[in-house]
Amino acid sequence: MRRHDAGRTPRPGRWPLHDADAIVALFADSAVYRSPMLRDPDRGRCGVRRYVTEQFSAEETIESWFGTPIVAGNRPVVEWWASWREDGRGLSYAGVTVLRFDDAGQAVEHRTYFNDMEGRKAPFDGW
Repeated sequence: MRRHDAGRTPRPGRWPLHDADAIVALFADSAVYRSPMLRDPDRGRCGVRRYVTEQFSAEETIESWFGTPIVAGNRPVVEWWASWREDGRGLSYAGVTVLRFDDAGQAVEHRTYFNDMEGRKAPFDGW
């Protein structure tokens, strides 16, 4: 997992680029992908591709920021902030993603917890 310094500079990453292949390649065939947490998970690479493709079709002009991951064994946690347009409306999300990797370095579990609001908002000072 690449590290990102916390800060106020947007980081392109793979999500704003709508790079489904790069995202799917990070996951194992057996992956369980939960986002948002309270809905049934997507499973396997096909499930991850279904989820990200669905999101990409709705989200425009994405900006994203990432904190430095906190890692314990094979479980990194990363704080993130994102803002985009969807159906003509500005949205902002701030959240945390918890991952678990297998011995081959592929993600086998993805859990995202977030808060959201209408309107585009950059991270607060000191984020």
